[in-house]
Amino acid sequence: MGAWEEVGGELASSSDRDFERKVLPLLRLFWPQLQQVVPLKEMDRAGIDLFATDSDGKLLCVVQCKGFTKHQEFLMDQLPQAEKSVESFIKSKYRCEEYLFIHNRDGKNREVYKALESLCNRIVEEGSANSIEVIDRQSLIKKCKSKLLSNLNLILPTVSKKILNRHREYFLFGSVIVKKVPTKQYSWEFGYSQKPPALIFSGVKSIDSMNQLMPTRKWTMLLGSFGSGKTTVALSISSQERSKFLYVRCDEFINSTTGMGTNALLQNIIESIGLFNEYDPEHSKLMNRLSAVTLRKILCNPDQGYTLIIDALDESERYNSSRGLVQLTNELEELRCGIVLVTRQEHFDAIYGDFESVLDTVTRSELSVKGGKKRKSAIFSIESWQHEQQREFFKGCIKSPLGEKSKALRDLKKMADNNTLPSVLGELQYHPLFMHMLAEYVVEEERMPNEMSQLINTWLKFKIKRDFKSCRVLAWEEKSETIYVNDMIELTCIIAGRMVRTVDDTLILTDQISTEEVENIFGEFRATKKLDYASFASASYMVPIGGGRDSRNLRFFHRVIQEFCLAKYLVKERNTTVVLPECISMWLSELQRV
Repeated sequence: MGAWEEVGGELASSSDRDFERKVLPLLRLFWPQLQQVVPLKEMDRAGIDLFATDSDGKLLCVVQCKGFTKHQEFLMDQLPQAEKSVESFIKSKYRCEEYLFIHNRDGKNREVYKALESLCNRIVEEGSANSIEVIDRQSLIKKCKSKLLSNLNLILPTVSKKILNRHREYFLFGSVIVKKVPTKQYSWEFGYSQKPPALIFSGVKSIDSMNQLMPTRKWTMLLGSFGSGKTTVALSISSQERSKFLYVRCDEFINSTTGMGTNALLQNIIESIGLFNEYDPEHSKLMNRLSAVTLRKILCNPDQGYTLIIDALDESERYNSSRGLVQLTNELEELRCGIVLVTRQEHFDAIYGDFESVLDTVTRSELSVKGGKKRKSAIFSIESWQHEQQREFFKGCIKSPLGEKSKALRDLKKMADNNTLPSVLGELQYHPLFMHMLAEYVVEEERMPNEMSQLINTWLKFKIKRDFKSCRVLAWEEKSETIYVNDMIELTCIIAGRMVRTVDDTLILTDQISTEEVENIFGEFRATKKLDYASFASASYMVPIGGGRDSRNLRFFHRVIQEFCLAKYLVKERNTTVVLPECISMWLSELQRV
């Protein structure tokens, strides 16, 4: 039985307050502010079960719910109950824009329907409402299906752009986008008849549009090292006109369902966006499930023209292994939209060889054939920026209002034009993430950094200083800018130090931390202060998982920031006996040297 059919069955078997509670989350698709009245109070006695008001308190909608458990149809002998509720509303002081009479029987008995409609029309005639509608169970389901489809088509691209734009906010020049990015391109084919999978080099080109990322293949992989601009490419895609896309991050999947398959994937996607976070847990679970079913309908229809962008595969416990990638391609196989999978180059290189061996052991029951026996993909591997991209970036920075008055930034651009950037940057002078940090550094400091660790550490301070000087509510009360900035960095480093686990004497970074643990850490750190979690989630180096400021988990906005903060924490602790990841050892060595 499908999700909507189950809802219909539950509506049919519920009555009284239980029926009202089951109708409430469905009607909130139309009136998000809809709420249930308090039993036996004034509104309840006036024949009102659910209601919605505008910001001025004016009644927009009044709902009368009638749940019956006997008979399939609404019968004439049940009409007096309806008449009593309608009369109560007419005699009350309340007036509304729209009045709904909703019952849980079917609408086949047209004689009763006309009688009900005639009864409710008295509400309009008496001036108690501007319009009325009588809705049976099947009609309610049909209306909600259509509304949810419409809502998702409207909301998903908007929410996706909002998620991506969070990335821009971390940088002073986050709005500067380098459009043409150098890539190596491959075609990849695997399946029953293709073992081992064929990875064929296609050449080196620059990508600057969705069309290039979506060639004739069903799905595309976008690879790049940390900070190489993978998310920025997604930002570029999202800024194009007529671009219809859904962007999600695997590290924000809540994984409330342990099942496998397309429905499980789509439910994780919906939950990560957090459309129904404000609902109570039971209603949120229901609407997430119905939305996943509706999203499947959208993404299985090629005429909808969507592209699904799934980022951070390497940070997903569910999909970051070679077998996990096989599972993901299975879950995507039924969809008929464009698909872009984004992961670190190092992650793909690590699992590719193992992927071949996994395919050798995959059985027919494991590899879906819904889309055919062969899987075809285009792979775009983002290369380091070249002189062209570097110059375009600094040119964009100078054109921005924040950069046009900076002499140091103009000097930096001249050095880039003449290919004479300081040796401290080494190979990273063509690295997008560090180019952002460098541009911000020279604007704020009016000089060049001496070390890479100095560059990142100073950027961390700039980020919090901007928040302190803005109109944001601070994460905790503090009058001193210097104390607040230093405390925020120290707190973040402690959090990074807790976001680890040890496996076989090797330190492993975890990708998220709970609200409760963050609050406990802060309590140990500053017992006399109170943490404003929502402000911390929006003004630190961390972002909430699940689409809202009130999400119960946090992650670092970028992996390299987590790695650097962990290294700073380990420098202070001075008692590390476990084996460290290479990236942590690198930062640790530089910080200890400085």
